[in-house]
Amino acid sequence: SIFYMGCSGEEPFGNKEEIAGQMSLALQQKDMYCQKKLDRIDSIRNFLNVNEKRRTDEEKFQINANLYNEFKLYSFDSAFHYATQLCKIASSIDSAAYMVNAKTKLGYILARGGFFKEAIDSLSSIRIEKETLPAQVLADYYISFGRVYHDLADYAKDDVFSSKYNQIGNELLTESLSYLSDSSTIYYVRGKIALKDDKLAESKQLYRQALELCDMTDTETLSVLLSTLAFIDRRLELNDEAIYYYVKTAVNDIRSATKESVSMRGLATMLYYHKNDVNRASEYINEAFEDATFYGTRHRINVIGTLLPVFVGEKLDIEQVKRQTFQDSLILTSIFAIILIVAIIYILVQMKHLRRSRQLLE
Repeated sequence: SIFYMGCSGEEPFGNKEEIAGQMSLALQQKDMYCQKKLDRIDSIRNFLNVNEKRRTDEEKFQINANLYNEFKLYSFDSAFHYATQLCKIASSIDSAAYMVNAKTKLGYILARGGFFKEAIDSLSSIRIEKETLPAQVLADYYISFGRVYHDLADYAKDDVFSSKYNQIGNELLTESLSYLSDSSTIYYVRGKIALKDDKLAESKQLYRQALELCDMTDTETLSVLLSTLAFIDRRLELNDEAIYYYVKTAVNDIRSATKESVSMRGLATMLYYHKNDVNRASEYINEAFEDATFYGTRHRINVIGTLLPVFVGEKLDIEQVKRQTFQDSLILTSIFAIILIVAIIYILVQMKHLRRSRQLLE
């Protein structure tokens, strides 16, 4: 063991205990945070059901939008249900702003579930009248549409189509800038565009500015910014920084009961490939797989499914080596014990002979 530690080329994992402590505490409280979300959802549903017939369509739209937001990153099926409800309510309101808002939400959630073609079809079918629509509705539309193309590029991961999808996504995000007033969102959009243009240093600076101005109670935006900073640091080979941001994102996701996330998978990957921490990597990739399965994210499940056998297989190999080492040690210890017993018996016999010799001498 001493020889192995002396010959190992791995640098010590300086913040290992801090990472383990933060993640362990958050994971222990995971069920509690999920229950809090379910309690909020029940409260909103009860509020919707009380005097539902007396509520205006605008009020129903807002309450259903609140339920959609609660489910958006928690359960795909439920979020999709409320997105379709919003489209139905919007059609009865007969307002272009409400319809664009509802269809934007529907397109966004379709992409989260891995239905990229359906998401693009839904968003492309929206008739945009820039002169009459509110700036926030237009900004949300272009940002959501741009993110769909960026996610599709990440899913494709090839040299032919990905660059085309990223270009379209950047054009849509650029279109949103003229309708934005929030500084944090502007920095985020500009950072996203720079990232897809492979300008990593510029993108990192813009994301940091967005993070400084971000509303810390907006857990969804906070996770997006932190996880993207982790991804950029990973690309820049700043592994410790990347792990730091992945931990912060993962803790934030657990506390906000977010199931549709890449933070746990990213953290597991970093720990496995750069810190050789197979045990924690296996634990976190299992958590990521459970969350993706719960949410119903098809493309996330596929990606995690390729990593899970590698991490778990490595862990099993290590456990097998440990068991073999233990068996070898047990056999060696048994041999030494037998030799020791034989030696003790031999010494006792010799001592007995010595006593007889002394008696004869006397």
